[in-house]
Amino acid sequence: MTKDRIATTFNIFMNVWSDPDGTLHIDPPLSSPGAQFRVRAEQELFVGLTACSAEKSNGGVCKPIDYQLLPTATSR
Repeated sequence: MTKDRIATTFNIFMNVWSDPDGTLHIDPPLSSPGAQFRVRAEQELFVGLTACSAEKSNGGVCKPIDYQLLPTATSR
């Protein structure tokens, strides 16, 4: 896979928005610690996972995250 094929990120818990002039804002998340979500892939995919990778987020401090990849009944 080349970088040209990666469309954009899907920010689950980040509070990212932009002004009409394109100024990017990264504000504290609206979620609470321990929040979670589940998704199901309908096709094979590449997943990149990161926590607070933007320099403006989380006060510049990296924190760990937990994640699980669960097989489904139709997995090979």
